[in-house]
Amino acid sequence: MDVREYSEKVKAQLLEVEGESIINIVACQEEIAELYAELSTSNQILYSLESMLTKFQKDLGNISTEIKSLQEQSQCMSVSLKNRKSLDNQLNTYLGQISLSPTLIDNICNKEVDEEFINYINELREKLTFFKNEGKINTEHGEVVALSMQEIFPELRRLNTKAASKIRIFILNLIQSLNKPKANFQVLQETKLIKYKNLLLYLRENSPESFIEICMNYNDILSGLYLNHFKVYSSSIKKMIKEDSSKYDLICFEHMDMKSTYVPGFDMKNRLALLENLENIDPIVSHVAKKENKKYYIEEVFHSILRILSDTCTFNFLFVMDFFNIRPDQYQPVFGEIFTKTYQLVIDTLASILPGTHDLVGLFLVLRVNSAFQALVEKRGLFIMNAFFEKVRIIVWPRLQSLLDNVLREMDLSKYLKTNDVSVHVATKRFTQLVMVLHKTSPTDDMCRQRFSLFKKAFINLLERTSNSINDNKNQMVFMVNNLDYFLDEFQKANITLFGEFALMENDFHSFVEYFIENQLNEIFREIMMFKIEDNDAKSIETLLHDFNSNWKRRLEIIETIEKDLFVSENTQKDVLKRTNTKLLMKYSDFVDQVKKQHPQLSKIVVSVHSLMAEIQR
Repeated sequence: MDVREYSEKVKAQLLEVEGESIINIVACQEEIAELYAELSTSNQILYSLESMLTKFQKDLGNISTEIKSLQEQSQCMSVSLKNRKSLDNQLNTYLGQISLSPTLIDNICNKEVDEEFINYINELREKLTFFKNEGKINTEHGEVVALSMQEIFPELRRLNTKAASKIRIFILNLIQSLNKPKANFQVLQETKLIKYKNLLLYLRENSPESFIEICMNYNDILSGLYLNHFKVYSSSIKKMIKEDSSKYDLICFEHMDMKSTYVPGFDMKNRLALLENLENIDPIVSHVAKKENKKYYIEEVFHSILRILSDTCTFNFLFVMDFFNIRPDQYQPVFGEIFTKTYQLVIDTLASILPGTHDLVGLFLVLRVNSAFQALVEKRGLFIMNAFFEKVRIIVWPRLQSLLDNVLREMDLSKYLKTNDVSVHVATKRFTQLVMVLHKTSPTDDMCRQRFSLFKKAFINLLERTSNSINDNKNQMVFMVNNLDYFLDEFQKANITLFGEFALMENDFHSFVEYFIENQLNEIFREIMMFKIEDNDAKSIETLLHDFNSNWKRRLEIIETIEKDLFVSENTQKDVLKRTNTKLLMKYSDFVDQVKKQHPQLSKIVVSVHSLMAEIQR
């Protein structure tokens, strides 16, 4: 089929389809008409809805405007109401503060002072505070005093005078009641006085002269109470001091028992426990202790007094700040004199005890207790006792220094000490006890350290003087070594680290050991120790070698025997022997080297260094 025929065929088909479509449209004409009618009706309805919505939108816009207007009116009314309420409150407050009710006047003038009375005073205090702070009104013409306040103020002032007078008398009577015989004034302070602290606050603000009078009265009453309390306690407790020490508690003294190594005054016992349990050990109850006939060391008595004094000062400090409503920095200027007489009483009591005591341990512990309590009260925030603690140090140290000076003086004058024995001297044992006490009990300040350096020097001098009574120079060194060794060994056993000049004692010990070794070797191996190659010819050296070869083993045995016999400590025996042999080996090695170098023909008869070393190690 060609294109033309195909085109004609398609055209015919299109005409046929078109005809059929027209027939269908004609058949649906009525339905189309109905649909058109329905569309027209829908358009009318939609138009009506559009009109209605447009009108509704317009109405909503009007309502929004009305709501906004109502909100603005409501806000204005709220501000107005708030201002009126504020004004009403201010007026009510003002009227309440400037008016004096008959009930208030009657209760303040006629009612007894009790806890309910405080409520009326608080109300009056508020009114007076209001008059002070709000007494003037700011106007465009400046500050003016309200007429109503001018009228009521004279009445308020008279009521204040009446209230202040009444409170003044009441508080003074309360404070005076603390002075009653057998009254527990601390309990009264805690249970009775403290309830009326608001009355004092009222006086402080509205009657300063009455407040000052009460402060001064409190000072006088409490000062006397504390003074009497501590006077009774200290006079009773100081009689309970036991004195184990005596003036003969020294390192040495003329006509002393040379077998007596124990010094009561240098015995620590368990006295350091006081420092370790400072806050846990209760004060001594004097009447109970007296009944049981108990005795205490001086530091225990001092601890009891100081414990009570510190706790009392702390209590009073805290009470005064609360009761009088003051700051810590205001305490000292106003109430600092309360304990002045009591402090002086304790100082005087201590001063009366000191001249009769020889208890070095006790006095050192007194200083330690004093420093510990100072740190304790400072930790509590109290610095008002610092001057007292310093006075204690000032009066205790001279007595302690005097006792230490006595010990030093006797050590310096100890020309009467004689010995023929190289073992540990009794003075060394006593001195070791003393120094151990000093290390355990003394404060670590410069004054103590300086004093200890004098003891070290005096001890070395004492040993040297005593050793001079021994004829043999070598044995003098042995005496020094044994005594210094004992001293150092005791501290090592006690696990106590030496400080200051005493720490240098070990250097002295080693110096004397070296000096002994030098003497020992010069005595037994003199030809080796003093040998100089230039001073000897081959023949003399050969003679020297033959002599050495014949007895060198025997001489080594002599050294070992002597050193074991002379030195007390087994460790020191071993150490000195080892150091002696080491020095001998060094000298002999040098000697052999010189001989072999200058006279090689003599090498065959030289005992080898190895042989000497082997014999020593055997």
